[in-house]
Order: sequence, then structure tokens, then C-alpha cells
Amino acid sequence: IINRLIPELGYTVIAGEAKSYKTLSAIEIAYSVATGQKAFGEFVVNKLGRVLFISTEDDTRKRFINLANGKEKIHEEYKQNIIFSKFEEKEETVWSLYKDCIERAIEKYKPVLVVLDPISYILDFDLTDAKEMTTFNKEIKAMSNKYNTTFLLTQHLNRMHTDKRMDNVAGSAAITRNMKAII
Repeated sequence: IINRLIPELGYTVIAGEAKSYKTLSAIEIAYSVATGQKAFGEFVVNKLGRVLFISTEDDTRKRFINLANGKEKIHEEYKQNIIFSKFEEKEETVWSLYKDCIERAIEKYKPVLVVLDPISYILDFDLTDAKEMTTFNKEIKAMSNKYNTTFLLTQHLNRMHTDKRMDNVAGSAAITRNMKAII
């Protein structure tokens, strides 16, 4: 959906250390898809449309507005292209309930991009559990195909660094096996 950055359908992962601008990067990408402006001033948007931004962070909407205020004025027609939803971060979250909520929101808003920020707070299981992550991957892929939407996930890096970039993503084998790209 963004040339050389976000492939269509499936999911892309933005991974990084804590406080490494993962959410801000996701906001920039969401802004670009919602408005058609180049992402990071360089990457051309191929598929303009609605974005569903689901986060556990309190200030995501405010950060989006601050980013938008620093750019060209958003035309009124594009303001309806960004939908924010905040999931409460709880000790016991249940992915199956979140998944149902996400799917209903996708059905309602028909976004071209769905941002889940960060997946470690949205999922209720160990990200290193290959069986559970494989199920998650299948569910995301099924929703992507069913609703013709692309997912953008943010995720922290592993504490154990390796020479292989893909292995540094927490829950790496299960997450990176099926993603379309990593940023």
C-alpha cells in the first residue's frame, strides 16, 4: 500500500528498542495512508484509504494530531480516514475478545490499513510460543484476506541480540515467518 515500505495484504512489523519511535513511525504511516501524502517524505502511497489505529497507549491520537499539525493542512475529506481505538492494557487480556472487536471494527470502517500498537500488550499469550503465534498469524492473515486489508504491527526487539535482524524481534520465529516486511 506504500511503495517500497508496506506491501499489500498480510502484515508488516515495525520493531525496535523501547522509545525508538515505533509508534511515531506507525502514526506517520497511518497519516500517509489516510491522506495520500508520501510517508516520511519519500515513500509513495499506492492505496489511499481509511486507517484503523488500535493502541494501548493513551496519547496516540494526540501524537497523530501533533504530527498532522506539523504537515500540510489535512483536507476535510481525509479526516474521516483515520479511526482511533484504545484498548485498555490489563493484566489478563484475551486475544479472542480483542480479535472479535477488531474484526467488527474492520467490518464497520473497512480500513485499508489496521495498526496494532504494540502487539505485546494486545496478545494474551507468550509471543515466543510458536503454536500460539502460528494461530495468531493465521487469524491475521485470514482477516487480511477476508477484508482486503493490511496490518501494521509494532513490537519490541528481543533482549538477546543476534547478527540476524529477523531474530531480534521478540517472538521472532513465529512472528517473522509470515510477515511481508519488517521496518
